[in-house]
Amino acid sequence: MLRFGILVIIFSSMFASVLAAPPQQASITYQVVEAFYGGRQVYYYTFQNGTPILDEGARVGVGVQYRLVDEDGTPIEGQYDIIAANIFEEGYSDLREIINVTVPDDYKPNSITSADELLAQDWPPTSTGETYNIPLARSGSQLQGRDHDPITLWLDGDDLTAFNFGQNTDLSAPIYVLVEGFDDEGNAIRIDHKVLIKQMHDDEGYSDFWQVNFVLVPADTPPDTYRNVDDINEADFEITPTQNVINCPAIGLDEMAVAYVDDTAYNITHIARPELENAEDMPPVYTYIGEDTPLLMSVIADDDAYTGYCEDMTVSEAEDVYTSEVQLLDDESAQVEPDGSVSTCAYLTPLIE
Repeated sequence: MLRFGILVIIFSSMFASVLAAPPQQASITYQVVEAFYGGRQVYYYTFQNGTPILDEGARVGVGVQYRLVDEDGTPIEGQYDIIAANIFEEGYSDLREIINVTVPDDYKPNSITSADELLAQDWPPTSTGETYNIPLARSGSQLQGRDHDPITLWLDGDDLTAFNFGQNTDLSAPIYVLVEGFDDEGNAIRIDHKVLIKQMHDDEGYSDFWQVNFVLVPADTPPDTYRNVDDINEADFEITPTQNVINCPAIGLDEMAVAYVDDTAYNITHIARPELENAEDMPPVYTYIGEDTPLLMSVIADDDAYTGYCEDMTVSEAEDVYTSEVQLLDDESAQVEPDGSVSTCAYLTPLIE
């Protein structure tokens, strides 16, 4: 499934572009970018690593990633997967098919760390047909939403950082960028408006790889006027598809929540993390038992105590649903109890009404 074609890269503020870099460069936090989907705020990351673009933007090229397994097909514990190319090199793609390679019983984890060395062993490979979006990233980096932890891959004996966003098709999905026109060189002139998408993970046709479509709108269009792709279709604006495709994995709707901090509502990620231990100084996130209400937090991104992880607390018998921790703790009727678990509570942006 290794296929390559025309590479077209777009560098602009709408994608808050962050390129991967060699391991020795400083680590970064990959920031989210806002979009509208079906009238609500959603968020995505961007990776522009040189994934090949095929069929005028309809598809992307697929690379390979070798996974060492035992005779039963179980991955070798402790062994990192192996890739054969770095970003922008021939053969590289963020989207890679997993190739299982069966190793002998006496194989020691990580004794092989390069594709050339692996393929020289003449061990039987098996194509899984499963393609995953696993872009390389700077060593030590993390995601703003803390929704995926970094993983390690081998490339020619070097351990590299990547993020595994899960299975993905090689087909692209559309993203709509509002513009007021084009300059003399054909470059789009954007207006101050978030991009729109029409598919999320549970929708047919979703893909992390988004093909850019320019939507020609009046120059005086106010920010955030259009929040649904149906709105721009009904307005009958001119839409120009391009061959630009960007790797933009979105944060899942089921991983997002609304939380209040000091009377201000924010979108956050809220994901159970049973593998993490609770620390004494971990800030709380409060959930009302049996109530479909926003969460409540005590800190936000600029606060010293903020880490993106919280101790889960439950609230019952409160006299009201509060929008600040001070109000809740002043309610003598409220029963506030730790439930012994940890979750992400990572700030995204303020909620737009």
